[in-house]
Amino acid sequence: MASPRRAYLPLLALCLVLHLHHAAAQQADERQLLLEIKRAWGDPAELASWSAATGSPCAGWAHVSCDGAGRVTSLALPNVTVSGPVPDAIGRLASLATLDLSNTSVSGGFPAFLYNCTGLTHLDLSMNRFSGDLPADIGRLGENLTYLALNGNGFTGQVPPALSKLKNLTVLALGTNQLTGTIPPELGELIGLQTLKLELNPFVPGKLPESFKNLTRLATVWLAGCNLTGEFPSYLPEMSELVWLDLSTNAFTGNIPPSIWNLTKLQNNGGLTGTLPETLFWNMTRLYIMNNKFRGSLPSSAAKLQKFNAGNNSFSGEIPAGLAAGMPLLQEFILSSNQLSGAIPPSIASLGGLTQMNFSNNQLTGEIPAGLGSMPVLTLLDLSSNQLSGSIPRALGSLRLNQLNLSSNNLAGEVPEALAVPAYDRSFLGNRALCTGAASSGNLAGVSSCAARSSDKVSPGLRTGLVAAAAALLVVIAALAFFIVRDTKRRKGLAPPEEAWKLTPFQPLDFGEGPVLRGLADENLIGKGGSGRVYRVECPSRSGASGGTVVAVKRIWTGGKVERKLEREFESEVEVLGHVRHTNIVKLLCCLSRAETKLLVYEYMGNGSLDKWLHGHRWPAPAGSSMPARAPSVRRAPLNWAARVRVAVGAARGLSYMHHECSPPVVHRDVKCSNILLDAELNAKVADFGLARMLVEAAGTTPTDTMSAVAGTFGYMAPECAYTRKANEKVDVYSFGVVLLELATGREAGNGGEHCSLAEWAWRHLQSGKSIADAADECIGDARQSDDFEVVFKLGIICTGAQPSTRPTMKDVLQILLRCEQAHRKTVDEKTAVSEYDAAPLLPAVRGGSRRKQLSDAADGKGSFDDVV
Repeated sequence: MASPRRAYLPLLALCLVLHLHHAAAQQADERQLLLEIKRAWGDPAELASWSAATGSPCAGWAHVSCDGAGRVTSLALPNVTVSGPVPDAIGRLASLATLDLSNTSVSGGFPAFLYNCTGLTHLDLSMNRFSGDLPADIGRLGENLTYLALNGNGFTGQVPPALSKLKNLTVLALGTNQLTGTIPPELGELIGLQTLKLELNPFVPGKLPESFKNLTRLATVWLAGCNLTGEFPSYLPEMSELVWLDLSTNAFTGNIPPSIWNLTKLQNNGGLTGTLPETLFWNMTRLYIMNNKFRGSLPSSAAKLQKFNAGNNSFSGEIPAGLAAGMPLLQEFILSSNQLSGAIPPSIASLGGLTQMNFSNNQLTGEIPAGLGSMPVLTLLDLSSNQLSGSIPRALGSLRLNQLNLSSNNLAGEVPEALAVPAYDRSFLGNRALCTGAASSGNLAGVSSCAARSSDKVSPGLRTGLVAAAAALLVVIAALAFFIVRDTKRRKGLAPPEEAWKLTPFQPLDFGEGPVLRGLADENLIGKGGSGRVYRVECPSRSGASGGTVVAVKRIWTGGKVERKLEREFESEVEVLGHVRHTNIVKLLCCLSRAETKLLVYEYMGNGSLDKWLHGHRWPAPAGSSMPARAPSVRRAPLNWAARVRVAVGAARGLSYMHHECSPPVVHRDVKCSNILLDAELNAKVADFGLARMLVEAAGTTPTDTMSAVAGTFGYMAPECAYTRKANEKVDVYSFGVVLLELATGREAGNGGEHCSLAEWAWRHLQSGKSIADAADECIGDARQSDDFEVVFKLGIICTGAQPSTRPTMKDVLQILLRCEQAHRKTVDEKTAVSEYDAAPLLPAVRGGSRRKQLSDAADGKGSFDDVV
């Protein structure tokens, strides 16, 4: 008799055969499903490996992953351009756990058939063209789901409370959509959440739900531009895992709880105001609070603080003398773009571990402490754009600096020989009293030879002769003046006297109106537009100082006498802009006015406009003029991508300041490349705010004429300018979006081919499914393949949305560009860590990271490039 064990063997063999047959049948079915998906998307080249002739999808099919049983578990196509909606065949992949279709240009409504994928753990549909309401039963995606990213689409309606049923979610990203209503308190039930992003949605005003205090595991919180009101959330300091916090562009009231500084992992935030305590939390090692609105004095004590970045805030007063003793472990010290004054404390030199020191764009005075030259590991020193005086300490020559910037101060004397080298060729611009020794002559831009200056001195004998000749000439002039005055008196009454100019200064001036008026000649013409012409004028110093002042003068013709009411409005607007103080806005020095003409006198920007750097225009001779044609402007070396992003950040800073920091907000009305000027270091400054608007209107033009001729330029004008004269900040956002597209593509604003405008061309290019890299300016080389190029291009399209309500604010745009720059810097620093620095110190690259990699990192709570978008 056969044993029972042997009796079961045939049965087990049969089961095995049936199982293998079933698995083979399932693989065949899934292969057909994938081929169906490929056909639905138009057979894109990226999916060429999906072929019936290649056998199992688990063997070499791109973007497909399988488990040990040969079942498809992952379909990941980030940044692969396809077209059309999500094929419902995806919902029939029974074992699918990961679906990543981020940035693939898919469209349609939310694919509810994904409810059938009960094992789904990771769903990323971000940066696409989805629209419509999110389904109320979205909780049916299942409790297995840990990652849900729907940001960067066009979803509308309210945030479904049913999201709270996805109990295992760690990442929820719904930002940059058109979601309305209020933030549902049910989200507070997702206690495992580590990343929450709801930014840039037009929610109705409301408070942050109190239930959010349960989300104690949150590491990344991005709620910028969510219309949040009420007091600043008191429970935030209890979220001990917080690393990234952005609550900017909201309407919170009250004070920031001091205990928030106990969050030792917190690295960044946005839009915060208030003051810092004199003594920071004792165990804090890093404090990154750049790009906020903190005010008051700097803290003076933080025993374990190693990195302190407080750039771009509103701190004022002096740098505390005891700061070095109170923060002895500092390695990174960034205080740029604040309102600090007084001298640099000599005790700073005692910070032996300091590697980066950036105090630029403040109001610091006094001399540079010689002790800074003894700091052993200092590699970056930036003291530019202050009011420092005296000589440059020779001890600085012993430092091993990768970056040095002492530009735009009042420094004098000879540049130490150890610093007068090509590596620092643009580190001393804007210090007229500096010079170099004979051995270093020609090494430094903007700094002349000391020997050449001494040779310019006039001998006593020659001086005596010149004085005698001047006296004789004075006698002749006096005689001529006598006869001219006598003749004028005889003819008095035959012609009305010429109207005097009214001078309104906004800065201390070392010149009068005479040189300005004499400089309005054709040979000084450097630009012209719809409301006037711009001249480069050299104004000798009234104090007798050498060099004088070079200014840019914009002459505005009003076409007739202006009504007194409009004259007062113009003067009021000039008064506002004349007192603006910002690094990225061209200074308005003074205004000269009379009935038919206004002269606006600005600081002169030596590198001209962004327009000439990008498009290299030529200037013809004026029509009917005997003056020879102006030599064609030399087409400068093209701006690389790093410089272009740096320009975008600078211009965005200026516009954001005018929109959000001025009261009332100031609208530019004519943002374009020719109104973005570059200084000697290629820093961008916004110029030519729409001061001519009311004056041209006074000459009797129609509302449409006024908007087209003065308050806008073809290609840059927002669609609403065609039917309304009410210009708000969103008009500037549209125009700035066009500038971003020009920086990315190299095309001019009106160069859209059959689509007329660049904005329309860019939108159609993206909608067509073509590669974004194909739209890039060929001058930027390999940068066209970078993720930051893609972000800037898409940001330009978002800013040029047809409806003003869909466009972000300039503050939001600035935050995105800054985070792009920060992520870029981190990536480039990692790549160049093994290389010795040999680049020009004043042209640091604007750096970008890989969004392909970092998108996947978001689930781990890491700061990622996706945080920017």
